[in-house]
Amino acid sequence: MGQVPYFFVFAAIVALLPACEEETPALDRNLILLVELKTDLVPGVEFAAVRTQLFDPADRSEELTRRQVDVALGRDLTSGLRVAELGDLAAGTYLVRTTLVDLMGTEVLRRDVVVTVRETAGVTVLMTRDCVGVECPGTGSSPTETACLSGRCIEERCTPETPEHCPVPECSMPAECTGMVDACAEWACEDSTCLVRTDHTLCAAPTQYCDPTVGCRDVDIPSDAGAGDASADAASDTSIPSDILFESHAPHVTTDFVLGAGWSVSSDYVASSCTSGAEVALVNSSTEWSNIEVSARVKFESVCAVRHAIGLAARTTSGAGCTPSSTAYYCFLGYGLTDDALHIGRSDTACAQTVDIPVLTGPLDTGVWYDLTMTLIGSTITCRVSGGGVDEVAMFTDSTYTTGHVGLFADGALGHFDEIVVRQR
Repeated sequence: MGQVPYFFVFAAIVALLPACEEETPALDRNLILLVELKTDLVPGVEFAAVRTQLFDPADRSEELTRRQVDVALGRDLTSGLRVAELGDLAAGTYLVRTTLVDLMGTEVLRRDVVVTVRETAGVTVLMTRDCVGVECPGTGSSPTETACLSGRCIEERCTPETPEHCPVPECSMPAECTGMVDACAEWACEDSTCLVRTDHTLCAAPTQYCDPTVGCRDVDIPSDAGAGDASADAASDTSIPSDILFESHAPHVTTDFVLGAGWSVSSDYVASSCTSGAEVALVNSSTEWSNIEVSARVKFESVCAVRHAIGLAARTTSGAGCTPSSTAYYCFLGYGLTDDALHIGRSDTACAQTVDIPVLTGPLDTGVWYDLTMTLIGSTITCRVSGGGVDEVAMFTDSTYTTGHVGLFADGALGHFDEIVVRQR
């Protein structure tokens, strides 16, 4: 792919250099572990919330920290959802326990993952519906295979980030996934794992959801969650969860954007154009947000210039486009100084980068969806890209801008954006 967008002025370029590994972990390092869930259980129906706990793997009785997020019907979690950002960690080995719980708080499915943290990074937790009711280790499996994936027992160290601890990949494309699914569902191959992706819009009534095995069913609220029970109210409400400030995803992409030149909105995605230079499409909100997580699926549909980029902007000034007064923090995919890269940084005027930190990703292809997530908490800004064989994290600290708007960014590329979510953090 091409060069860094021509309008970017690099006053400071910070290279991310690997830290020297020591025999003893540096206990004073403030590291962050980002936890992403991918599952084909139906959110809002088969489970209502995701609980993430952190333990010392040598002492699983003492919980170090906990996070919990509610989930709503309509979210596609086969592509991933950030469920926790665990900060203030020292380098070392941790056990991440991810539990899906129902409306009454009862465990539906649990998975333990052991991860070694040496730097700020992410871990993907895959949880498949065919593991419900499976006990590991099972008959014929190794005593170390205490977790479940795709109905089989595996080691707790098996993750997409550490495939050397995993069994033979289940798939490389959806066509390799077998088994009967209903017409409202289809197979997806995510991180070499077969997941069933449902489409509730194919059901006849808005009160129905897609059960991938039997088809469309009415949403059923447990009878023992009485009318006065707050949890029952939450489950019967399939609107956006309270921590979500903005959400837009196919097949009902909202038109609630302030579009820069050349941008457009369809029912399937928001799109940038090849006819304009650097432009920003802002989420149409009068609120200036501070501590948030912005996520979207992004794709280079085509590359229109040697220099090109697509990504996210946060804590921006109001108004679409890249004007002389435009300021923001950016997280984008594009061509780095020597290769394709994930970029994070700060712009002080007209989309020109004052600070830029590139992390090499390997080739970024056209026609491939990448999951891009930008998290801003206080002065810590984190950016992660995953999908398409890429999984990288970039982070820096800066306190120049404390509040602002959220936008999509593009230059020199016809980019598509979907599953755009802004969450309170």
